[in-house]
Amino acid sequence: MKNPLIFVAFSALVACGPLVEGNTASKVSAAVKSRFTQPDAEAIPTYTFADLAASEIPVILAAVPSLEVADVFQKIGSNGNQETWISSIGMTITLDGGIVVATRGFGEDIYAADTRGLSAALRRGTGTYSRRIEQLDSSDDVIRMEFSCELETVGQDQVTILDRSFGATKLQETCRSEDVAFANYYWVNGSRDVVQSQQWLGKSVGHAATQQF
Repeated sequence: MKNPLIFVAFSALVACGPLVEGNTASKVSAAVKSRFTQPDAEAIPTYTFADLAASEIPVILAAVPSLEVADVFQKIGSNGNQETWISSIGMTITLDGGIVVATRGFGEDIYAADTRGLSAALRRGTGTYSRRIEQLDSSDDVIRMEFSCELETVGQDQVTILDRSFGATKLQETCRSEDVAFANYYWVNGSRDVVQSQQWLGKSVGHAATQQF
C-alpha cells in the first residue's frame, strides 16, 4: 500500500514567511486541511519543518485517506514510551516508538496492539514475529486478531517532510491471519526512529500515514 499523494500534500506546506504569534500547531492544522480541501488556493499559509519542530506543543502529521482526514495532531499525553496525539476534531492516535497501538474517533478503532516483536524487528531491520491487534467495532465490542508477520528492509529512500528532505531506510511489514492480510511501511532514520509510516488501522478504515519530527 502506498499513498504518495498524502506526503505530497504534507510537503506542499512550505514556508513563505515568518509565523505570526499564536498557537503554531493550530495554524498549521488549518493549513493542512485547507491543502486537502482547497488544493489550488493561493492564500493558504504554509510552514516549514523548523516551524513544526519548534512548535510550543509537539505535533505530528497524520492522514487517513478513506476518512478524508489530514491534520496536525498535537501531543496530549504520554505513558512510558507511548504518546497520544489529538487532531483538531478530537480523533486520537497513540504511538509506541512510532507504531500505532491505539486510535479513537475513527469509527473502527484499534483498542490495543502488541508491538514487541515489531519493535525488535525494526531495530534489527528484519524479523518474523506474531502480532495481536484488538479492534473496537461500531458497538464498542473488542475483536481480537492474531497475525503472523514478517519485516524486511526494502532499501534506502528519500523522505520529504514539508520543506526538508533526508535519507531514511524503508521497511515493509507483511501480516496475515486466517482472513485478513495487510502491508505496512516504515521509514527509519540512522537512530532507527520511525520518521514516516503507513499503517493499517482496520478493514474499513484502511491505512493511516504519519510523519514525525
